[in-house]
Amino acid sequence: MRRNIIPIGDVIAVNQMLERRGSALRVHMHDACGGQSFSLRADDGTSADEASRQAVGEFFSARGHAVEFSAGGGDFWAVRP
Repeated sequence: MRRNIIPIGDVIAVNQMLERRGSALRVHMHDACGGQSFSLRADDGTSADEASRQAVGEFFSARGHAVEFSAGGGDFWAVRP
């Protein structure tokens, strides 16, 4: 699977969007030699719900990034469309 790169500015912007929505969830970026991965979680342990995953997916889609969530729904990565 080929991965796409999401700029840090887009991660900041998606977190601002989540905050405006009143969500405690935040996107956390994990960067490694092989590429990026992300998690969607709150500091209090709140899990990502379907509405939040959809909002994050739509946000990145509007910026030209396709994201794919893990089976558990808390982790995701960008893929080339």
